[in-house]
Amino acid sequence: MDTTIKIAITALALVFVAGIAVVFFGIPVQQDSHLNDDGGVPTDAIYFFYGTECPHCHDIMPFIENMKKKYPDAHIQVLEVWHNETNEQLYIQANAAAGVTRYGVPEVVAGKTALSGTIEIPAKFEGVIQDYLDRKSKSGIQPVDTSLPGTTIRATYFYGDGCEHCEKVKPLIEALQQKYPELNLEKLELWSNQTNQQRYVEVCQQYALGTPPGIPVIFIGDQALVGEPAIKNRLEERILAEKERIVSGNTTMVKTVPVTNGTTVANSLTPPMVIVPALVDSFNPCALSVLIFLLISIAAAANRRRILLIGGSYTAAVFLFHILLGIGIFSVVSFSGISKIFSLAGAAVALLLGIITLADVARNRDNFILSVPTSGKGLMARYIRLASVPAAFILGVLAGLLGFSCTGGIYISILALMGTSLSLTAGLPYLLLYNIVFVLPLVLVTLLVAYGLSPERAETWRSEHKRGLRLAIGMIMVVLGIVIFLGWFG
Repeated sequence: MDTTIKIAITALALVFVAGIAVVFFGIPVQQDSHLNDDGGVPTDAIYFFYGTECPHCHDIMPFIENMKKKYPDAHIQVLEVWHNETNEQLYIQANAAAGVTRYGVPEVVAGKTALSGTIEIPAKFEGVIQDYLDRKSKSGIQPVDTSLPGTTIRATYFYGDGCEHCEKVKPLIEALQQKYPELNLEKLELWSNQTNQQRYVEVCQQYALGTPPGIPVIFIGDQALVGEPAIKNRLEERILAEKERIVSGNTTMVKTVPVTNGTTVANSLTPPMVIVPALVDSFNPCALSVLIFLLISIAAAANRRRILLIGGSYTAAVFLFHILLGIGIFSVVSFSGISKIFSLAGAAVALLLGIITLADVARNRDNFILSVPTSGKGLMARYIRLASVPAAFILGVLAGLLGFSCTGGIYISILALMGTSLSLTAGLPYLLLYNIVFVLPLVLVTLLVAYGLSPERAETWRSEHKRGLRLAIGMIMVVLGIVIFLGWFG
C-alpha cells in the first residue's frame, strides 16, 4: 500500500480511537485551581459540590442558584466533581478540613461545616451563609467593592479560546468592568471545559433558548446578548438597565429571547446547514458501491433476513466509524485549543478537495483522483467474498477509512463550522444528525434489495449518476470552504 495512504489511514485510526476514548472515558479538562498556593483549601469560601449525572444534585440546583442571587457577597462556588480532577482534589481536601469521612454529593462545605443531601442543605444552608457573612464582617473583610452600595450586577459570559469574535469583544468587556466595578461578570471558557459546557446548556434552558446559540454570548438580567455586534452595541445599556432595576427594588426578572442586534440567535450551525451537506455526502460513491457489491455477492443465495443482517452490519459500522471519528476530531481540537486553526485548515481542505472533485468531473474520465486506492479495493474485495456479518462490519470500517478521501472534505468542513462557535456538548446533536442522514441511502438500498430490488439495478443507477453526484459533492465542498474562510458562521 502507498506510504501516504498508510499515514493517512493511521492518522484517521488514531482520531477514531480518540473518539472511542471520549465516549467511554471522557477527556480530563484543566480548570482554574481553587487551591491556596500551599495546596490547602481556602477557609474563607463556601463550596457547593455536585455531580453532572446526579439526580439529587439537579433537584437542589435551583435552590443553590437562588442562594447565590440572594447572597452575592458570599461568593458561593459551584463545582462539578465527577468529571474534573482539580475539583475532585479540592472536594477531598475540603471534606478532610471539615472532618468528613463519608463522601457524597450534593454537599456544601464552609470551613468546618459540611451539609449533605436534599433535606439538610435546604434546611441549614442559609444559616451557614449568614454565619459566614457575619464572620467576614467581624474580621474586617469587606464584601465586593461596588460603585453603588448594595448593588451587584451579575452576568455570565461564555467564550472560547481562539474565537475571533470573542477576542474582538474582550477590550470592551475589560473597559466596562473597570467603568462599572459593581459588574460581577462570571467568565466561562466553553470549548475546552466540560463543566462549563454543561453549565452553558443549563443557562440556555433557563433562558428558554431552543438550540444553544453561538459565542460570544453574555447572559445579563432578562436578556442574552449573542454575538459580537449585540455585545458591543447593547452591553453597557443592559448594565445600566440592570443597575436601575436593582436600585429600584424590582426583583422580577422575566427572561426573554436573546438580543442579537439583527443577527440570528445561532450564529453557527442550523439543522438545514447540516442536513443538506449530509444528504449530498450520503450518496458517497465509495460507501454505496462497496455495499452494492457486497449485496450482489450474496443476493442470489441469501434470504431476506441474511441480506438485512449483512447490510445492517455494514451500515452500522459506517455510522459508528464516522460518528466516533467526528467526536475524536472535535474533542482533540477542543482539548488542544486550536479550533481557529482547525477551522481554517478545514476550509482549506474542503476547498482543495472540492476543486479536485470538480476537476475530476470536468476531465470526463472513468477514473477519479479521489477514490479508494487499488490496494484498498483488493483488501475490501476479500471481505466482500467472505460475505458474513462480522466481515460486513469490518468492511464498513474499511470503507470509512479508505473512502474518506472521496467526500471527507464535507465532513471536515462541517466539523470546522462546529468548531468556530460550538462546544462538543452543543455540537453532538449536529454530529448525530449529520451521520443519521449520511447512512440513510445505505439503509434504503439494504431494504430495497431485501424486498426484491436487484442489486445490479442499484449499481446501474449509481454508475449512471456518479458524475452528477461528484459534481454536487465538489460544489458543496467549495461552498463550505468559502463560508468558513469568510467567517459567516462564527
